[in-house]
Amino acid sequence: MLGLIGAVVVSAVVAWDAFFTLFHRTFFADGTWIFLTSDTLIRLYPEQFWFDCALVVGALTIGGALLLITTNWRYSRSHAGRGDGRGEPSASEALRVGQVD
Repeated sequence: MLGLIGAVVVSAVVAWDAFFTLFHRTFFADGTWIFLTSDTLIRLYPEQFWFDCALVVGALTIGGALLLITTNWRYSRSHAGRGDGRGEPSASEALRVGQVD
């Protein structure tokens, strides 16, 4: 999944115009996303604004995913062999401490 997110971010950086057009053709009805350069919407939010937003969203998404992966990995390593995660001891721990019925 992280690779897919990375591919989307790279495609947005490398071929912004194609990415922008494909995005709008996918999520908006035809003719509803093309405006004149004199329109207020385009003057308030020029194309560079959307390019920068796409970079920020992509970076935050990848950063968040990496943080979750790292946290999960560290948690898994620190809790390895400590039961099933529900407070119950694993079978080997139960045998060691004599908790087997």
